[in-house]
Amino acid sequence: LTPKEREVIAMTAQGVATKSIARQLNVTIATVNTHRARARDKLKVMSNSDLVRIGQLLPHRNGQPSLE
Repeated sequence: LTPKEREVIAMTAQGVATKSIARQLNVTIATVNTHRARARDKLKVMSNSDLVRIGQLLPHRNGQPSLE
């Protein structure tokens, strides 16, 4: 996953709304949705709720979830 995809997963897992994620990352809502869709494809999961569960299970590094 790209750093932005990881960041979007982490923020989603923390319960941050799509609009807020877009604002904080200075991107459009469509871009946030694209990052989620690409992450779902790469992780072979079907839904954003699956991404949330993955994000909650990730080991943390420097206060941020890490997929490494």
